[in-house]
Amino acid sequence: STHSSPEFVGISLSDGDIFITATTSDAAGNSVSTTPQRIILDKTPPIITINTPLDGEVIDESEETSVIISGITDLPPGSIVTVEVSDAGSAVALDLVVTASNTFSGDFDLSSLDDGNLLVTASGSDLAGNEGSDTINMSKDSILPVLTIDDPLEGDNIINDQESTSVIVSGSGEEGLTVDFTLRDEGTGVVSGSAVVSGGIWSVDIGSIAGLLIDGEITIDATESDAAGNTATAQHIVILDTTQPIPTIDTVSEDDLVNNDEKTAVVFTGTGEPDSTIEINITGANTNTIGPLSVDVDGAGNWETAPQDVTSLGEGTASISIVETDTAGNDSDPVTADFVVDTVAPAVTINDVTADDIVNASEELA
Repeated sequence: STHSSPEFVGISLSDGDIFITATTSDAAGNSVSTTPQRIILDKTPPIITINTPLDGEVIDESEETSVIISGITDLPPGSIVTVEVSDAGSAVALDLVVTASNTFSGDFDLSSLDDGNLLVTASGSDLAGNEGSDTINMSKDSILPVLTIDDPLEGDNIINDQESTSVIVSGSGEEGLTVDFTLRDEGTGVVSGSAVVSGGIWSVDIGSIAGLLIDGEITIDATESDAAGNTATAQHIVILDTTQPIPTIDTVSEDDLVNNDEKTAVVFTGTGEPDSTIEINITGANTNTIGPLSVDVDGAGNWETAPQDVTSLGEGTASISIVETDTAGNDSDPVTADFVVDTVAPAVTINDVTADDIVNASEELA
């Protein structure tokens, strides 16, 4: 016949080999025992330990698509360790195979999980069905800090000669973070600086860049990193133009001489940088002045005034003085030229032809 064994409660046995023997007796007192049957007692859960990432580690934007989670276990090679990473509402999980060196490792894309606290759980079961696990917490911060470079800089994104002695670089950023920046010209020139964001803005006077950077495009690159390691970048381009323009004045009235017929409509002309402005002052021999006049240089590099009446300048040597301001705001040195105003016709007289202004026959042949 078949009998069921009773349930043993409150008996503590150590893991290992367990031998079970059953003994029975009949009414006459005869007893018989079974051959001891060996079973294995295994109630110890496997050891699973997460080594990386460390508990409390922060994952930034550059890392979130490839996070290596690894650990060690005493499960035999070929066993499966399930690793799950979860936020408050969703999870990413991979089944990882235990290697010959009793390690497990997986590459996780956590970009679908929300920023904030993440729970990492690694679990696995041994052949006896005992389950072991390990849990750590880490954080995800994939939001880049705010970073901008002001546009325009120096009012017009052009740094002229005067401005080059005190260049201000500025923008916005995340409070308390440090912004590192560089200015690079089209050659090998580099100027670097840094500023701490205060009140949401950063600004620094880097001083003079004269002689450090060459004229042309200047590329400004800025970076800013937060505590999680997220790095924001910004770029802006300005023009450095520190070269003074050199204007010219053409010969006035073709011969630097203004006569009576020309005096009411004299056109002054010359050359300069295209799209720049020429300021003109004309001073006569009598110190009377015309101006200041302002004219623009055309796209071909030429300038001219409207016809000017120079009668008020009086007779004698007059002068024209010009200063050019280019599109960057650089002023030229004054350029001057002289011309003569001569509007008085010369005096011409005819002497008496003869003593009596009568030519007789004898005088006609003389």
